[in-house]
Amino acid sequence: MNLPKEKTQEELDIILKNLIIIVDDLDQKSINYFIDSGTLLGMYRDKNFIKWDWDVELSITEKEFEKNKEKILDIINKNKFKILKIDKVNKKIDFTKDLNSNINKFSFKVWKLNEKKSIFYRNNFEIPTKFFEKIDFVECFGRKFNSPNKIEEYLTYMYGNWKVPLRTTDKSKYLSKNYFKRSFY
Repeated sequence: MNLPKEKTQEELDIILKNLIIIVDDLDQKSINYFIDSGTLLGMYRDKNFIKWDWDVELSITEKEFEKNKEKILDIINKNKFKILKIDKVNKKIDFTKDLNSNINKFSFKVWKLNEKKSIFYRNNFEIPTKFFEKIDFVECFGRKFNSPNKIEEYLTYMYGNWKVPLRTTDKSKYLSKNYFKRSFY
């Protein structure tokens, strides 16, 4: 199994600079995004990025995305990020700047609401609505970033034992079965 390479401090500094550009613009435009997945885990647990994580993930609810998708694309374009992929079916935007996308990419993930089941979902992933009902904050790099509500409970839902670093690309090893609904087809 190929493990992602650890990023250098110079690469991590570039990633942080670009993340701040994005979130400052999102905050300025009052768009309710949140830091998510491995990015949130690293910021909360390690007070840093996870050096071997291959992407920086931002999430947004579908309702918020539909209201602000032009503003989000404007932020990406005006700051000269390169769009790698726009997945209109799964509603995800992958983009990069200053680094090869094999080293790092940014992902903007859109979560759809299923009110009947009280979950947000995308692809093979499900999150109870309670985590997205309000925005919380994670403090890292000397500032606050938007995060899902109840961070520790959220991380436990996603990862199980999130307190122990696990370096693998196999999602079935690091994501909980509640969160990652693995497809067998």
